[in-house]
Amino acid sequence: MSLKQVFPFLDWLPLVKKTWKDDLIAGLTGTIIVIPQAVAFALIAGMPPVYGFYIAMVAPIIAALWGSSYHLISGPTTTSSIVVFAIITKYYHPENEID
Repeated sequence: MSLKQVFPFLDWLPLVKKTWKDDLIAGLTGTIIVIPQAVAFALIAGMPPVYGFYIAMVAPIIAALWGSSYHLISGPTTTSSIVVFAIITKYYHPENEID
């Protein structure tokens, strides 16, 4: 198993020098769209809105580095919010949250 199989971004990372401006614009545009969605989907899942920000930041980074497609779109979705809500309602109790 080669290093590029474990870390596929090593293949395309050198090519980013040519497209970094376009990638930056796409990232900022995606951020503007995802932030309100992330907050809404966190609320749908029954979680505090800040958790939506966490997943909106972490999931796309992981998907960008280890995703399998140049055209992959990642981020929060309604379906995942409903599934998370169904699972965490058994375990999450707001009165036990540490501020």
